[in-house]
Amino acid sequence: MVPISWKFTGKPWDLNSLPLTPDQVWAKLDLPPEEVRASLNVLIGILNSVTAGSSGAKNVAMTAIPAIGVQADVQTIVEALITRLQAVTASLSGAKFIGAETISGLTGNDVQTLLVALKTLTDGYNTAQTGALTTHKTSADHNGTYFTETELGASTGAGLVGATAPSGLTGTTTQALINALKTAIDDAILGGIVDGSLTNIKFATDVKVGSLATLTTVDKTSVTNAVNEIATNVISHLADVVTVATANKILKLDANAKLPASITGDSATVGGKSASDLGVGTWEKIAEQTLVSTAAQVDFASIPSGYKNLRLTFEARSGVDASSSLVLVLNADVSANYRYQKISGNSTSVSTSGYADQQNIPLMDALPASSATYSYGIIKISNFNPLRTKVINGEWYAERGITPTTLYKYFIGGIWANSLDEINKISLSGSNGIGTGSRFVLWGCK
Repeated sequence: MVPISWKFTGKPWDLNSLPLTPDQVWAKLDLPPEEVRASLNVLIGILNSVTAGSSGAKNVAMTAIPAIGVQADVQTIVEALITRLQAVTASLSGAKFIGAETISGLTGNDVQTLLVALKTLTDGYNTAQTGALTTHKTSADHNGTYFTETELGASTGAGLVGATAPSGLTGTTTQALINALKTAIDDAILGGIVDGSLTNIKFATDVKVGSLATLTTVDKTSVTNAVNEIATNVISHLADVVTVATANKILKLDANAKLPASITGDSATVGGKSASDLGVGTWEKIAEQTLVSTAAQVDFASIPSGYKNLRLTFEARSGVDASSSLVLVLNADVSANYRYQKISGNSTSVSTSGYADQQNIPLMDALPASSATYSYGIIKISNFNPLRTKVINGEWYAERGITPTTLYKYFIGGIWANSLDEINKISLSGSNGIGTGSRFVLWGCK
């Protein structure tokens, strides 16, 4: 506890030391109040302390509370009260210490006793199955305001659940609406679609029928009738396909794609050539080259065998700012085996010339100056028979000079006098190189 000591060290009534000066008298009068102030500050410090064992509450006396012990200061009594409220010992628990109003149907006036009474009552309900919380009710136990799990799980359960009918359906229960929906689906699948209501736009792009009115057949009433009409017409004209010369008939080639001997008089057909020997098949792209830098020469080597016709298309220009010819050589043959004639001209003049025993075929001005536009041309080469001379024809447009103002047209026709080899390589070159961006495409027909 706080020690009490109010003994003044200075006493204004002690005048044994007379005589005193006025200042000494005032000093003796001021001393007791100052000592009171100092003592009060010490007392406040003690009461404000939170140090364990010497807190302010520890220094404040309090009458002991028999229900929680014999403690006689505030700190100790508060600690004892907290301990009691947190206690879980039977008959001494915190809940036992807290009072409560009486609850009808239960006995007890503290929290612990009322909780025990409530549990006893609940256990009694469960044991007797009177108002039990864990026991399912049966249909005999309710008044029609709810259904049991057994009732809803039965085959007629959906008929007990009400529902609002969506537009187009009728019914007031889930079962009734399910039945109505099934009926609607069946109607749509089995003929509910109105006759004549499907239009061509309803079909996917790859299954469209189109309008029968656009058929060129006489019968336009159905696709089947139109197809049958076509088949009938084809069958009726089979007799028009013949293998002998007949007026107003269609001549049929034999199994070797040759004219029949009945027409030519021999089994090899006219001139020993069948239709396939003339190269009338589909054109195929064999190879393509586009120059990313100037090149001295462009080669199409290892050309596959079997092509009856070859065609080389190009757009090209020179590697420098001066025009030059594009030189054509076949199978790397630079011997004097080439002969050709050429025609060139513009809108006001035309010139011609011819040459024999040449080492190549030059395409005049086919490489315009690099500052000019590209030339455009095509070279056609026959390759029908390796044992015959190869025919070469070409034509192209090109500009002349560094600052051209006129577009010239060129034609050339000639031969490569080789009757031993099939063409397997085509080479193109230019005296000043072939310029960047020049493009060459080789095509073949078998």
